[in-house]
Amino acid sequence: IEEIPRPEPRLVAAAAAEALAATPLFAGLSQEALGALVEQLQLVTLAQDEVLFYEGDPGDALYVIVEGEVSVSAEGPPRVEMARLGAGSFMGEVALMTDQPRSATVTAVADAELLRIDRKTLSKVLSEHGEVLHAVLRFVRDRLVDRWTRTSPLFRPFDPGERSRLASRFKFLEVADGSVLLGAGDRPDGLYIVLAGHFTVRRGDQTHGSLGPGELIGEHALLKGGQFKSDDVAKGKSLALCLPAADFREMIMTHPHVLEVIGEASDSRKLNIL
Repeated sequence: IEEIPRPEPRLVAAAAAEALAATPLFAGLSQEALGALVEQLQLVTLAQDEVLFYEGDPGDALYVIVEGEVSVSAEGPPRVEMARLGAGSFMGEVALMTDQPRSATVTAVADAELLRIDRKTLSKVLSEHGEVLHAVLRFVRDRLVDRWTRTSPLFRPFDPGERSRLASRFKFLEVADGSVLLGAGDRPDGLYIVLAGHFTVRRGDQTHGSLGPGELIGEHALLKGGQFKSDDVAKGKSLALCLPAADFREMIMTHPHVLEVIGEASDSRKLNIL
């Protein structure tokens, strides 16, 4: 009887460690921290056209692609493919810092393998290896800011050098659930941009709308020198950018198109917010 050889066992731990070490987000991890993280990972396999998660699903984990390719799509309507990601790419980094739902749908283009790292696991590992915590958070912050400056109409006429210099002037803010970013009667000290999450616009006991990623807060008050008329309250943990007032005024003086973009954004929002 001919013996049928068994397939070679897949060394998931070794492959996971290699994939994480090659991912920019975790490149600074020590071998000890990397090993601790690998022990807690989950391997996720996707067949072609299988959905990893849908836009609007809870953002409870980060994923790193080990093999294969995935498609990232906005549901719309219409449904639009925004990007394709391959081995070494990661997604869901906003889940590290907020409790916001997924902002896109991710589907396997071909068979794929991914590593799943939930927030609790990552927090535990990083708390035990605090030397890399700030580096990881800084990487996530810089990636979010870079993505916004490359896609926002405000920055469209800027060349890469100008864009980078201006981005460095923004303050990065983490806003806890229920916190007031700007309150009625305040005079904004800068232009605020929602980076991730949502803010509810309230006047007294009434809600007048919601502001999401990419939307501006405080622009009219800065231009007119007035006071804010509403309370902008974080709905879930949210992320925002603030461009100090002096830098904002310099930007509109040297790049007049910014005023046009701000006016269009305000008109489309149809909210009389100072």
